[in-house]
Amino acid sequence: MKSIHMNANAGQTVSIKFIPKEEGEFVFFCTVPGHKEAGMVGKFIVKE
Repeated sequence: MKSIHMNANAGQTVSIKFIPKEEGEFVFFCTVPGHKEAGMVGKFIVKE
């Protein structure tokens, strides 16, 4: 899967829409230095 980069300000909600090409668990995280290490991570699960 390719990378998706999005910008969001504090308190802002940002959405994306996509069609997954494979099942699996995919991690996402904040790329601001230190934020990923502080716990700004998550994952989404794609199932058939």
